[in-house]
Amino acid sequence: MRLRRLIRIAIIAVAAIAVAAVALVMSFDRQAIGQRVARDLTEALGRQVTVGGEVGYAISLTPELVLRDVTLANIEGGSQPVMARFAEVTAQLRLWPLLTGDMEVTALTARDGELLLEYGSDGRRNWAFDEGAGGTGALSDLASLRLLAVDLRYPGFGETERLVRLDEVLATGAASDMADLTVSGSADGMPLSLNGTTGGLDALFADSADWPVDLELKVGEAALAMDGAVGQPLSTATFSGVVEIDAPGPEPVAAVLGVAQPEGMPISAGATIVKEQGGLTMEDLTATVGDTSVAGRLSVSWTGPKPNLTGDLAIDAFALGPDGGEGTLGQALEPLRTVNGDLSVTVDSLTIFGQTAEAVSTNLRIVDGRLTADISEATLWDGAASGAVVLHGGMSPPLVGVDMSAADIDVGALLEQVTGRADLEVRVEAQGEDRAALLASLRGQAYATMGEGAIEGTALERLGEGVLSALAPSSEEDRTAEIVCASGAFAIREGIARTEQFVFALTDTTVTAEGALSLIDGTVDAILTPQPRDPSLFEVATSVRIHGPISSPEVEVDARDALVQGAAGLLLGAINPLAAVVPFISAGEGGDGNPCVAALSED
Repeated sequence: MRLRRLIRIAIIAVAAIAVAAVALVMSFDRQAIGQRVARDLTEALGRQVTVGGEVGYAISLTPELVLRDVTLANIEGGSQPVMARFAEVTAQLRLWPLLTGDMEVTALTARDGELLLEYGSDGRRNWAFDEGAGGTGALSDLASLRLLAVDLRYPGFGETERLVRLDEVLATGAASDMADLTVSGSADGMPLSLNGTTGGLDALFADSADWPVDLELKVGEAALAMDGAVGQPLSTATFSGVVEIDAPGPEPVAAVLGVAQPEGMPISAGATIVKEQGGLTMEDLTATVGDTSVAGRLSVSWTGPKPNLTGDLAIDAFALGPDGGEGTLGQALEPLRTVNGDLSVTVDSLTIFGQTAEAVSTNLRIVDGRLTADISEATLWDGAASGAVVLHGGMSPPLVGVDMSAADIDVGALLEQVTGRADLEVRVEAQGEDRAALLASLRGQAYATMGEGAIEGTALERLGEGVLSALAPSSEEDRTAEIVCASGAFAIREGIARTEQFVFALTDTTVTAEGALSLIDGTVDAILTPQPRDPSLFEVATSVRIHGPISSPEVEVDARDALVQGAAGLLLGAINPLAAVVPFISAGEGGDGNPCVAALSED
């Protein structure tokens, strides 16, 4: 009986104390408590926090304070005065400290809000809080921080603004050394999640020099993992650690970063990151973009209107244009409009619109969507090439410019059944979204010179018996024409290459050509005029017209040549018919260095 009586007395005492505590709490000035919470948050963040609405409470052994219309001030120069706004913030308090006049918040929930991350007019980030902001104050014992239904807006690449819907953000163990973080939401209709651990609130509000993070972000099918430490997270926000990314499709990257990832080019990458104020450096970078592998060092600076890239990269293979990937050229070049850069790059194999160069060393400059590749050395068609390539993604349609020279190239890589080595110079530009449009607008000049080589019989036979006899009159059995030299200059307009000069010397015959080659549909229309070195052979050397598809053209005797053939034969017995060709070649590209000048001058 005595024990039962003691228990009854204890229960009555606890109830009395609870009633007294409740009565005491109810007597508190709720608005004053709300203002105190706002003051503590202002001290912790170094940014003004205000409570604009009424303050409510729920009384229990763990009282809850409900703050309405809570705002966090933006930096000076921001696009709007408020950085964050929440319709309601609920703070869960410890009862006994409250009775003694202290306030300890154990859980904080903010709902129905907007959070804006942006750069101010002076380039300052509004999420970089003032150094030396106060400690956690009333939040020093916070065990749970929760955000519900918050719209997050932040800058993407270029001038784009991104919007992510945060359904729930939950940080547990927030006041401990390490906090567990879970985030769920959506970006452009794709599910978004963020899971892992971070440093605690004490270290965060103290702007710790070493705030650990181990997080994995998933958006749709893409994933990004980071493991390292953030230095001074509320001010300079530097980062060092390892980052890995896997993006099989373009939508997640565009949704989160605001930069287009080309279709059909999945991205996976890893690097050791050193993030400093205003930028970051990726050391030991290894990445795969589509079928291309990249390695090296890359730095990104955000101090200007666009991210600026610098570094040294090694690429195994890269292809550009409709022959090297899906989509239009404009889509492939779209990322150029979002960044500037100055990069040293080596490429094992570079393919641009079906033409491949190897062992390419180049400096890439990107300014306002225009990429200029200054190629110091490359192997092209087994020869040595150098020059510049311009890709202007800021124009519509995009512009492509090429100013290249190649020495000692393998002619057989360009023309089947022709052997020999040649020098080539090309200065052209074009605009278009695909190969056909670029060829149709191609304009510029091209020059070629060739030393000794040969045209195999099958190639000759394609041109017909008349040309075969003219080009190889003394080689009836093997049907092979030995080339002494060749030289040509071409003016290109709207995809049509017209001869300004074209001559090639064979063992017995020199042939000049006049006409045009369509780079659009691969057709030719030209007059070939053979001039035998032995005047006695002139009777079989008849000019012919070649027209039609270059793979199987029609060949016919030029009627104009038949009328003058007899008279010309009389003159050829007295003079060297090739003498008139030499000044013509000498005046062209290459001058006296042209092998045809020396070869023809000997006759």
